[in-house]
Parts: sequence; C-alpha cells; structure tokens
Amino acid sequence: MKLIDKLERRFSRYAIDNLTKYLIVGQVMCMAAAMLQPAIAQKLQLIPNKVLGGELWRVFTFMIAMRSPQGSFDLLMSVFYFWIFWLMGNALNREWGAFRFNLYVLIGLILTFAAAWTAPNQITDSRFVYTSIFLAFAYLYPDFEILMFLIIPVKMRWIALLMWLAGVVLFLNGSWPEKCMLLASVANFTIFFGPEIVRNLARKKRRMAMDSEAAVQREKAFHECTRCGATDKTHVGMEFRYVPDNGSTQCVCMGCLEVDQ
Repeated sequence: MKLIDKLERRFSRYAIDNLTKYLIVGQVMCMAAAMLQPAIAQKLQLIPNKVLGGELWRVFTFMIAMRSPQGSFDLLMSVFYFWIFWLMGNALNREWGAFRFNLYVLIGLILTFAAAWTAPNQITDSRFVYTSIFLAFAYLYPDFEILMFLIIPVKMRWIALLMWLAGVVLFLNGSWPEKCMLLASVANFTIFFGPEIVRNLARKKRRMAMDSEAAVQREKAFHECTRCGATDKTHVGMEFRYVPDNGSTQCVCMGCLEVDQ
C-alpha cells in the first residue's frame, strides 16, 4: 500500500468525491434512454473492434451502459441494484476516501478494458467491475445484512462466498476471454486487500502453531518415573519424589519407592 499512499499524496486533489453518485446518475440516464430507444444502449457498450472503427466514446461510456429493463420485476431489481450500489459505493468512499475509491474503480475499468480485447467482437460491460465493489464492501463489512429478494436477510460474508465460488467455477469452465475478464475484475481487490489477507493468514498460522505447541506442552508429563515409566498423566494422583542417585537427581514414583523399602 506504500505506492497507493504515494499516489494519494500526489494526486488526491484530482479525485472525484461522491463518484458513486455520478456513476448512478449516468446509469439511470442510460437506462431511461434505452427504454425510449434500445439502440442507444448498444451504442454505449464496449466492443473493441467498434472502437478501432472510430467509435472512441465506447471507451468511456461502457462504465454507465445499462440495458432497458424487461418488465416490472426487472425494473424493481434495477432499483434494488442502484440502492445497493449507492450504499456500498458511499461506504467505501467514506472508508478509504475519494482518491482510493476512485483508484479502485479506475483499476477495475482499465483492466476490464484491456481484457475486452481478448474477444474484440463481443460486448463488454462493467458488471465485473461493480462486482469487485461488492466484494470490497463484503470484506470490510462482512456482518452487514441485506434482504435477498427484498425478503430474506443474509449477511454479506455468505453472499461474497457464493460469488467467489461462482467465480472459481467460471474460471475453471469458462472461455479464455471469460477467464481474463474474471481476473481483471478481481485484480483491484487483490491489489487493495491481498497484502492484508496474506498478513492475516500468516498471523493465524503462527497462532495455530503456538496453540498446537501449547497443547503439546499441556499433554506432556511433568513427572516421569525413571524406573517404571509412570507419569502424572498415566497415573493421575500418583506422587513422585526426586531422589539423589550417583551425584544426580532422579524422579521416582511412590510405587517404586515403596518397593525399595
């Protein structure tokens, strides 16, 4: 994160505060336009070969491209999406500050644009980028609950887990362009959270090793008879004495001492 700290000190004045608001406004306008004229949405989507053909605006407009909702339920889900995006984007903006949130989104958009060239004739949208925003929010606020289908309360940690599992399945079974798009979508998450995750895993590993060592020490016998091998673990309640023997001290259980007597 040292590089990000340096970038923030140098370029923070250029950051767009409340970026989420502007993205949502653009998406709403695009969706409204698509409801009136569906061809407009197609003109805003990223198709690399169309960019090479001179339609340079697609480089910028794909981040707000939205299709027209198909029916009332689809429209309701779009409203739910806007609310979730507003909630999560603003939370990340408050948590990180405007510059880091801008940088997180920008990295996702740039890498998505780069991955789109693996399938230059196909449509690429920004849904993977906004998925990475969801994953960042879930990592920072794992116990936050949302209502799935506006009914079922579910914690973010479980939704994120399902999304990661779905991503693994897509990566294993998807096409090469899909693999590239998926990797691009989680690259910003890896850059921002990877070092912290590695440190946490190393810390947990050390803690587990210490706990394991402590458990071994607890199970290890404190007294062990040098004659019969009895210990305070195998013979609970047995008393042990340390007696001199040829200039040294040996541990002897009371059973062996009684035999000697």
